[in-house]
Order: sequence, then structure tokens, then C-alpha cells
Amino acid sequence: MAQSSTREYDGIEMHDGHAAINVKVYARINLPEEHDQFGDQAWESVCSQFWEEARDVARDSGYDYIVAEGRSGGWLVPFRQRAARAANLYSSPGQGGQWGFPQYPDMDSIGERSRFRAFRRKIERMLAGVPDAIREEAACIASEETITV
Repeated sequence: MAQSSTREYDGIEMHDGHAAINVKVYARINLPEEHDQFGDQAWESVCSQFWEEARDVARDSGYDYIVAEGRSGGWLVPFRQRAARAANLYSSPGQGGQWGFPQYPDMDSIGERSRFRAFRRKIERMLAGVPDAIREEAACIASEETITV
């Protein structure tokens, strides 16, 4: 298995040579005992919502798509793929052929670094809300279980 590499370039983390955002959640998320059994389901739901919203934020920030990199998918990497976007595809169809190849932000460009930093700030604000979102989602799932029982 190939070893991934992480380094920093002008204050921007680079994962396997691409500008990336570490989106791993390290916070301890304490759920009330009555919601504890719904923690995994809440986690999966919030993760799914996070990636959908991150994709929208990427589009609003001038990128076409995002991808998760790393063993646990804990690195968010934005990229452009103009042919696929021109076809109005919401998710990247893959690469090669008629779709072309991903173009990662060029961190040698000051404009791209500024764009990436602004994007990273938006993603980091989203990440900060993940623990509360999980607690809220677990409570919502618990209340739905109570209603259906």
C-alpha cells in the first residue's frame, strides 16, 4: 500500500500533493444516555449531510467537485472538472475520456490560495457544528422512535 504524505505549503495543508482540509472530527461527543443507542445512526446521517453541504460550498466557492482522500476519507480535496460541470452533473462522473481529468487548485497562484483559504474557513465553520448536529440528530431519531413505538 502506498504511503500518503502530508505537508504544508504557505499555511495550507497538502495531502498527497493536493491542497486539502482535514475534516476528521476529534471532539468527544457525549450523548444523553437515552440517546446513546442512536449515536451511530446520527453520526452517519450528519456525515452524509456534511459532505452534501460541503459539495454545495465547493460549488459556491468556484470549485466543481470535492473528493475524500486518505485511509479514513478524512481529507476534503476540492477540484475542477470543467467538461463534467458543463454537462451539469452534480457529482463527478469519474475521469478520463469525455470528462477530462480533475484539476486541483494551483497553490503557486496567490488567487487560488486566497480562494482555498476562504473555502477552508467555511468548511471549518461547518466542522465546528458537527458535535451539536450529532446530538440534535440523535435526539430527533429518538423522538421518531418514540412516536413509532
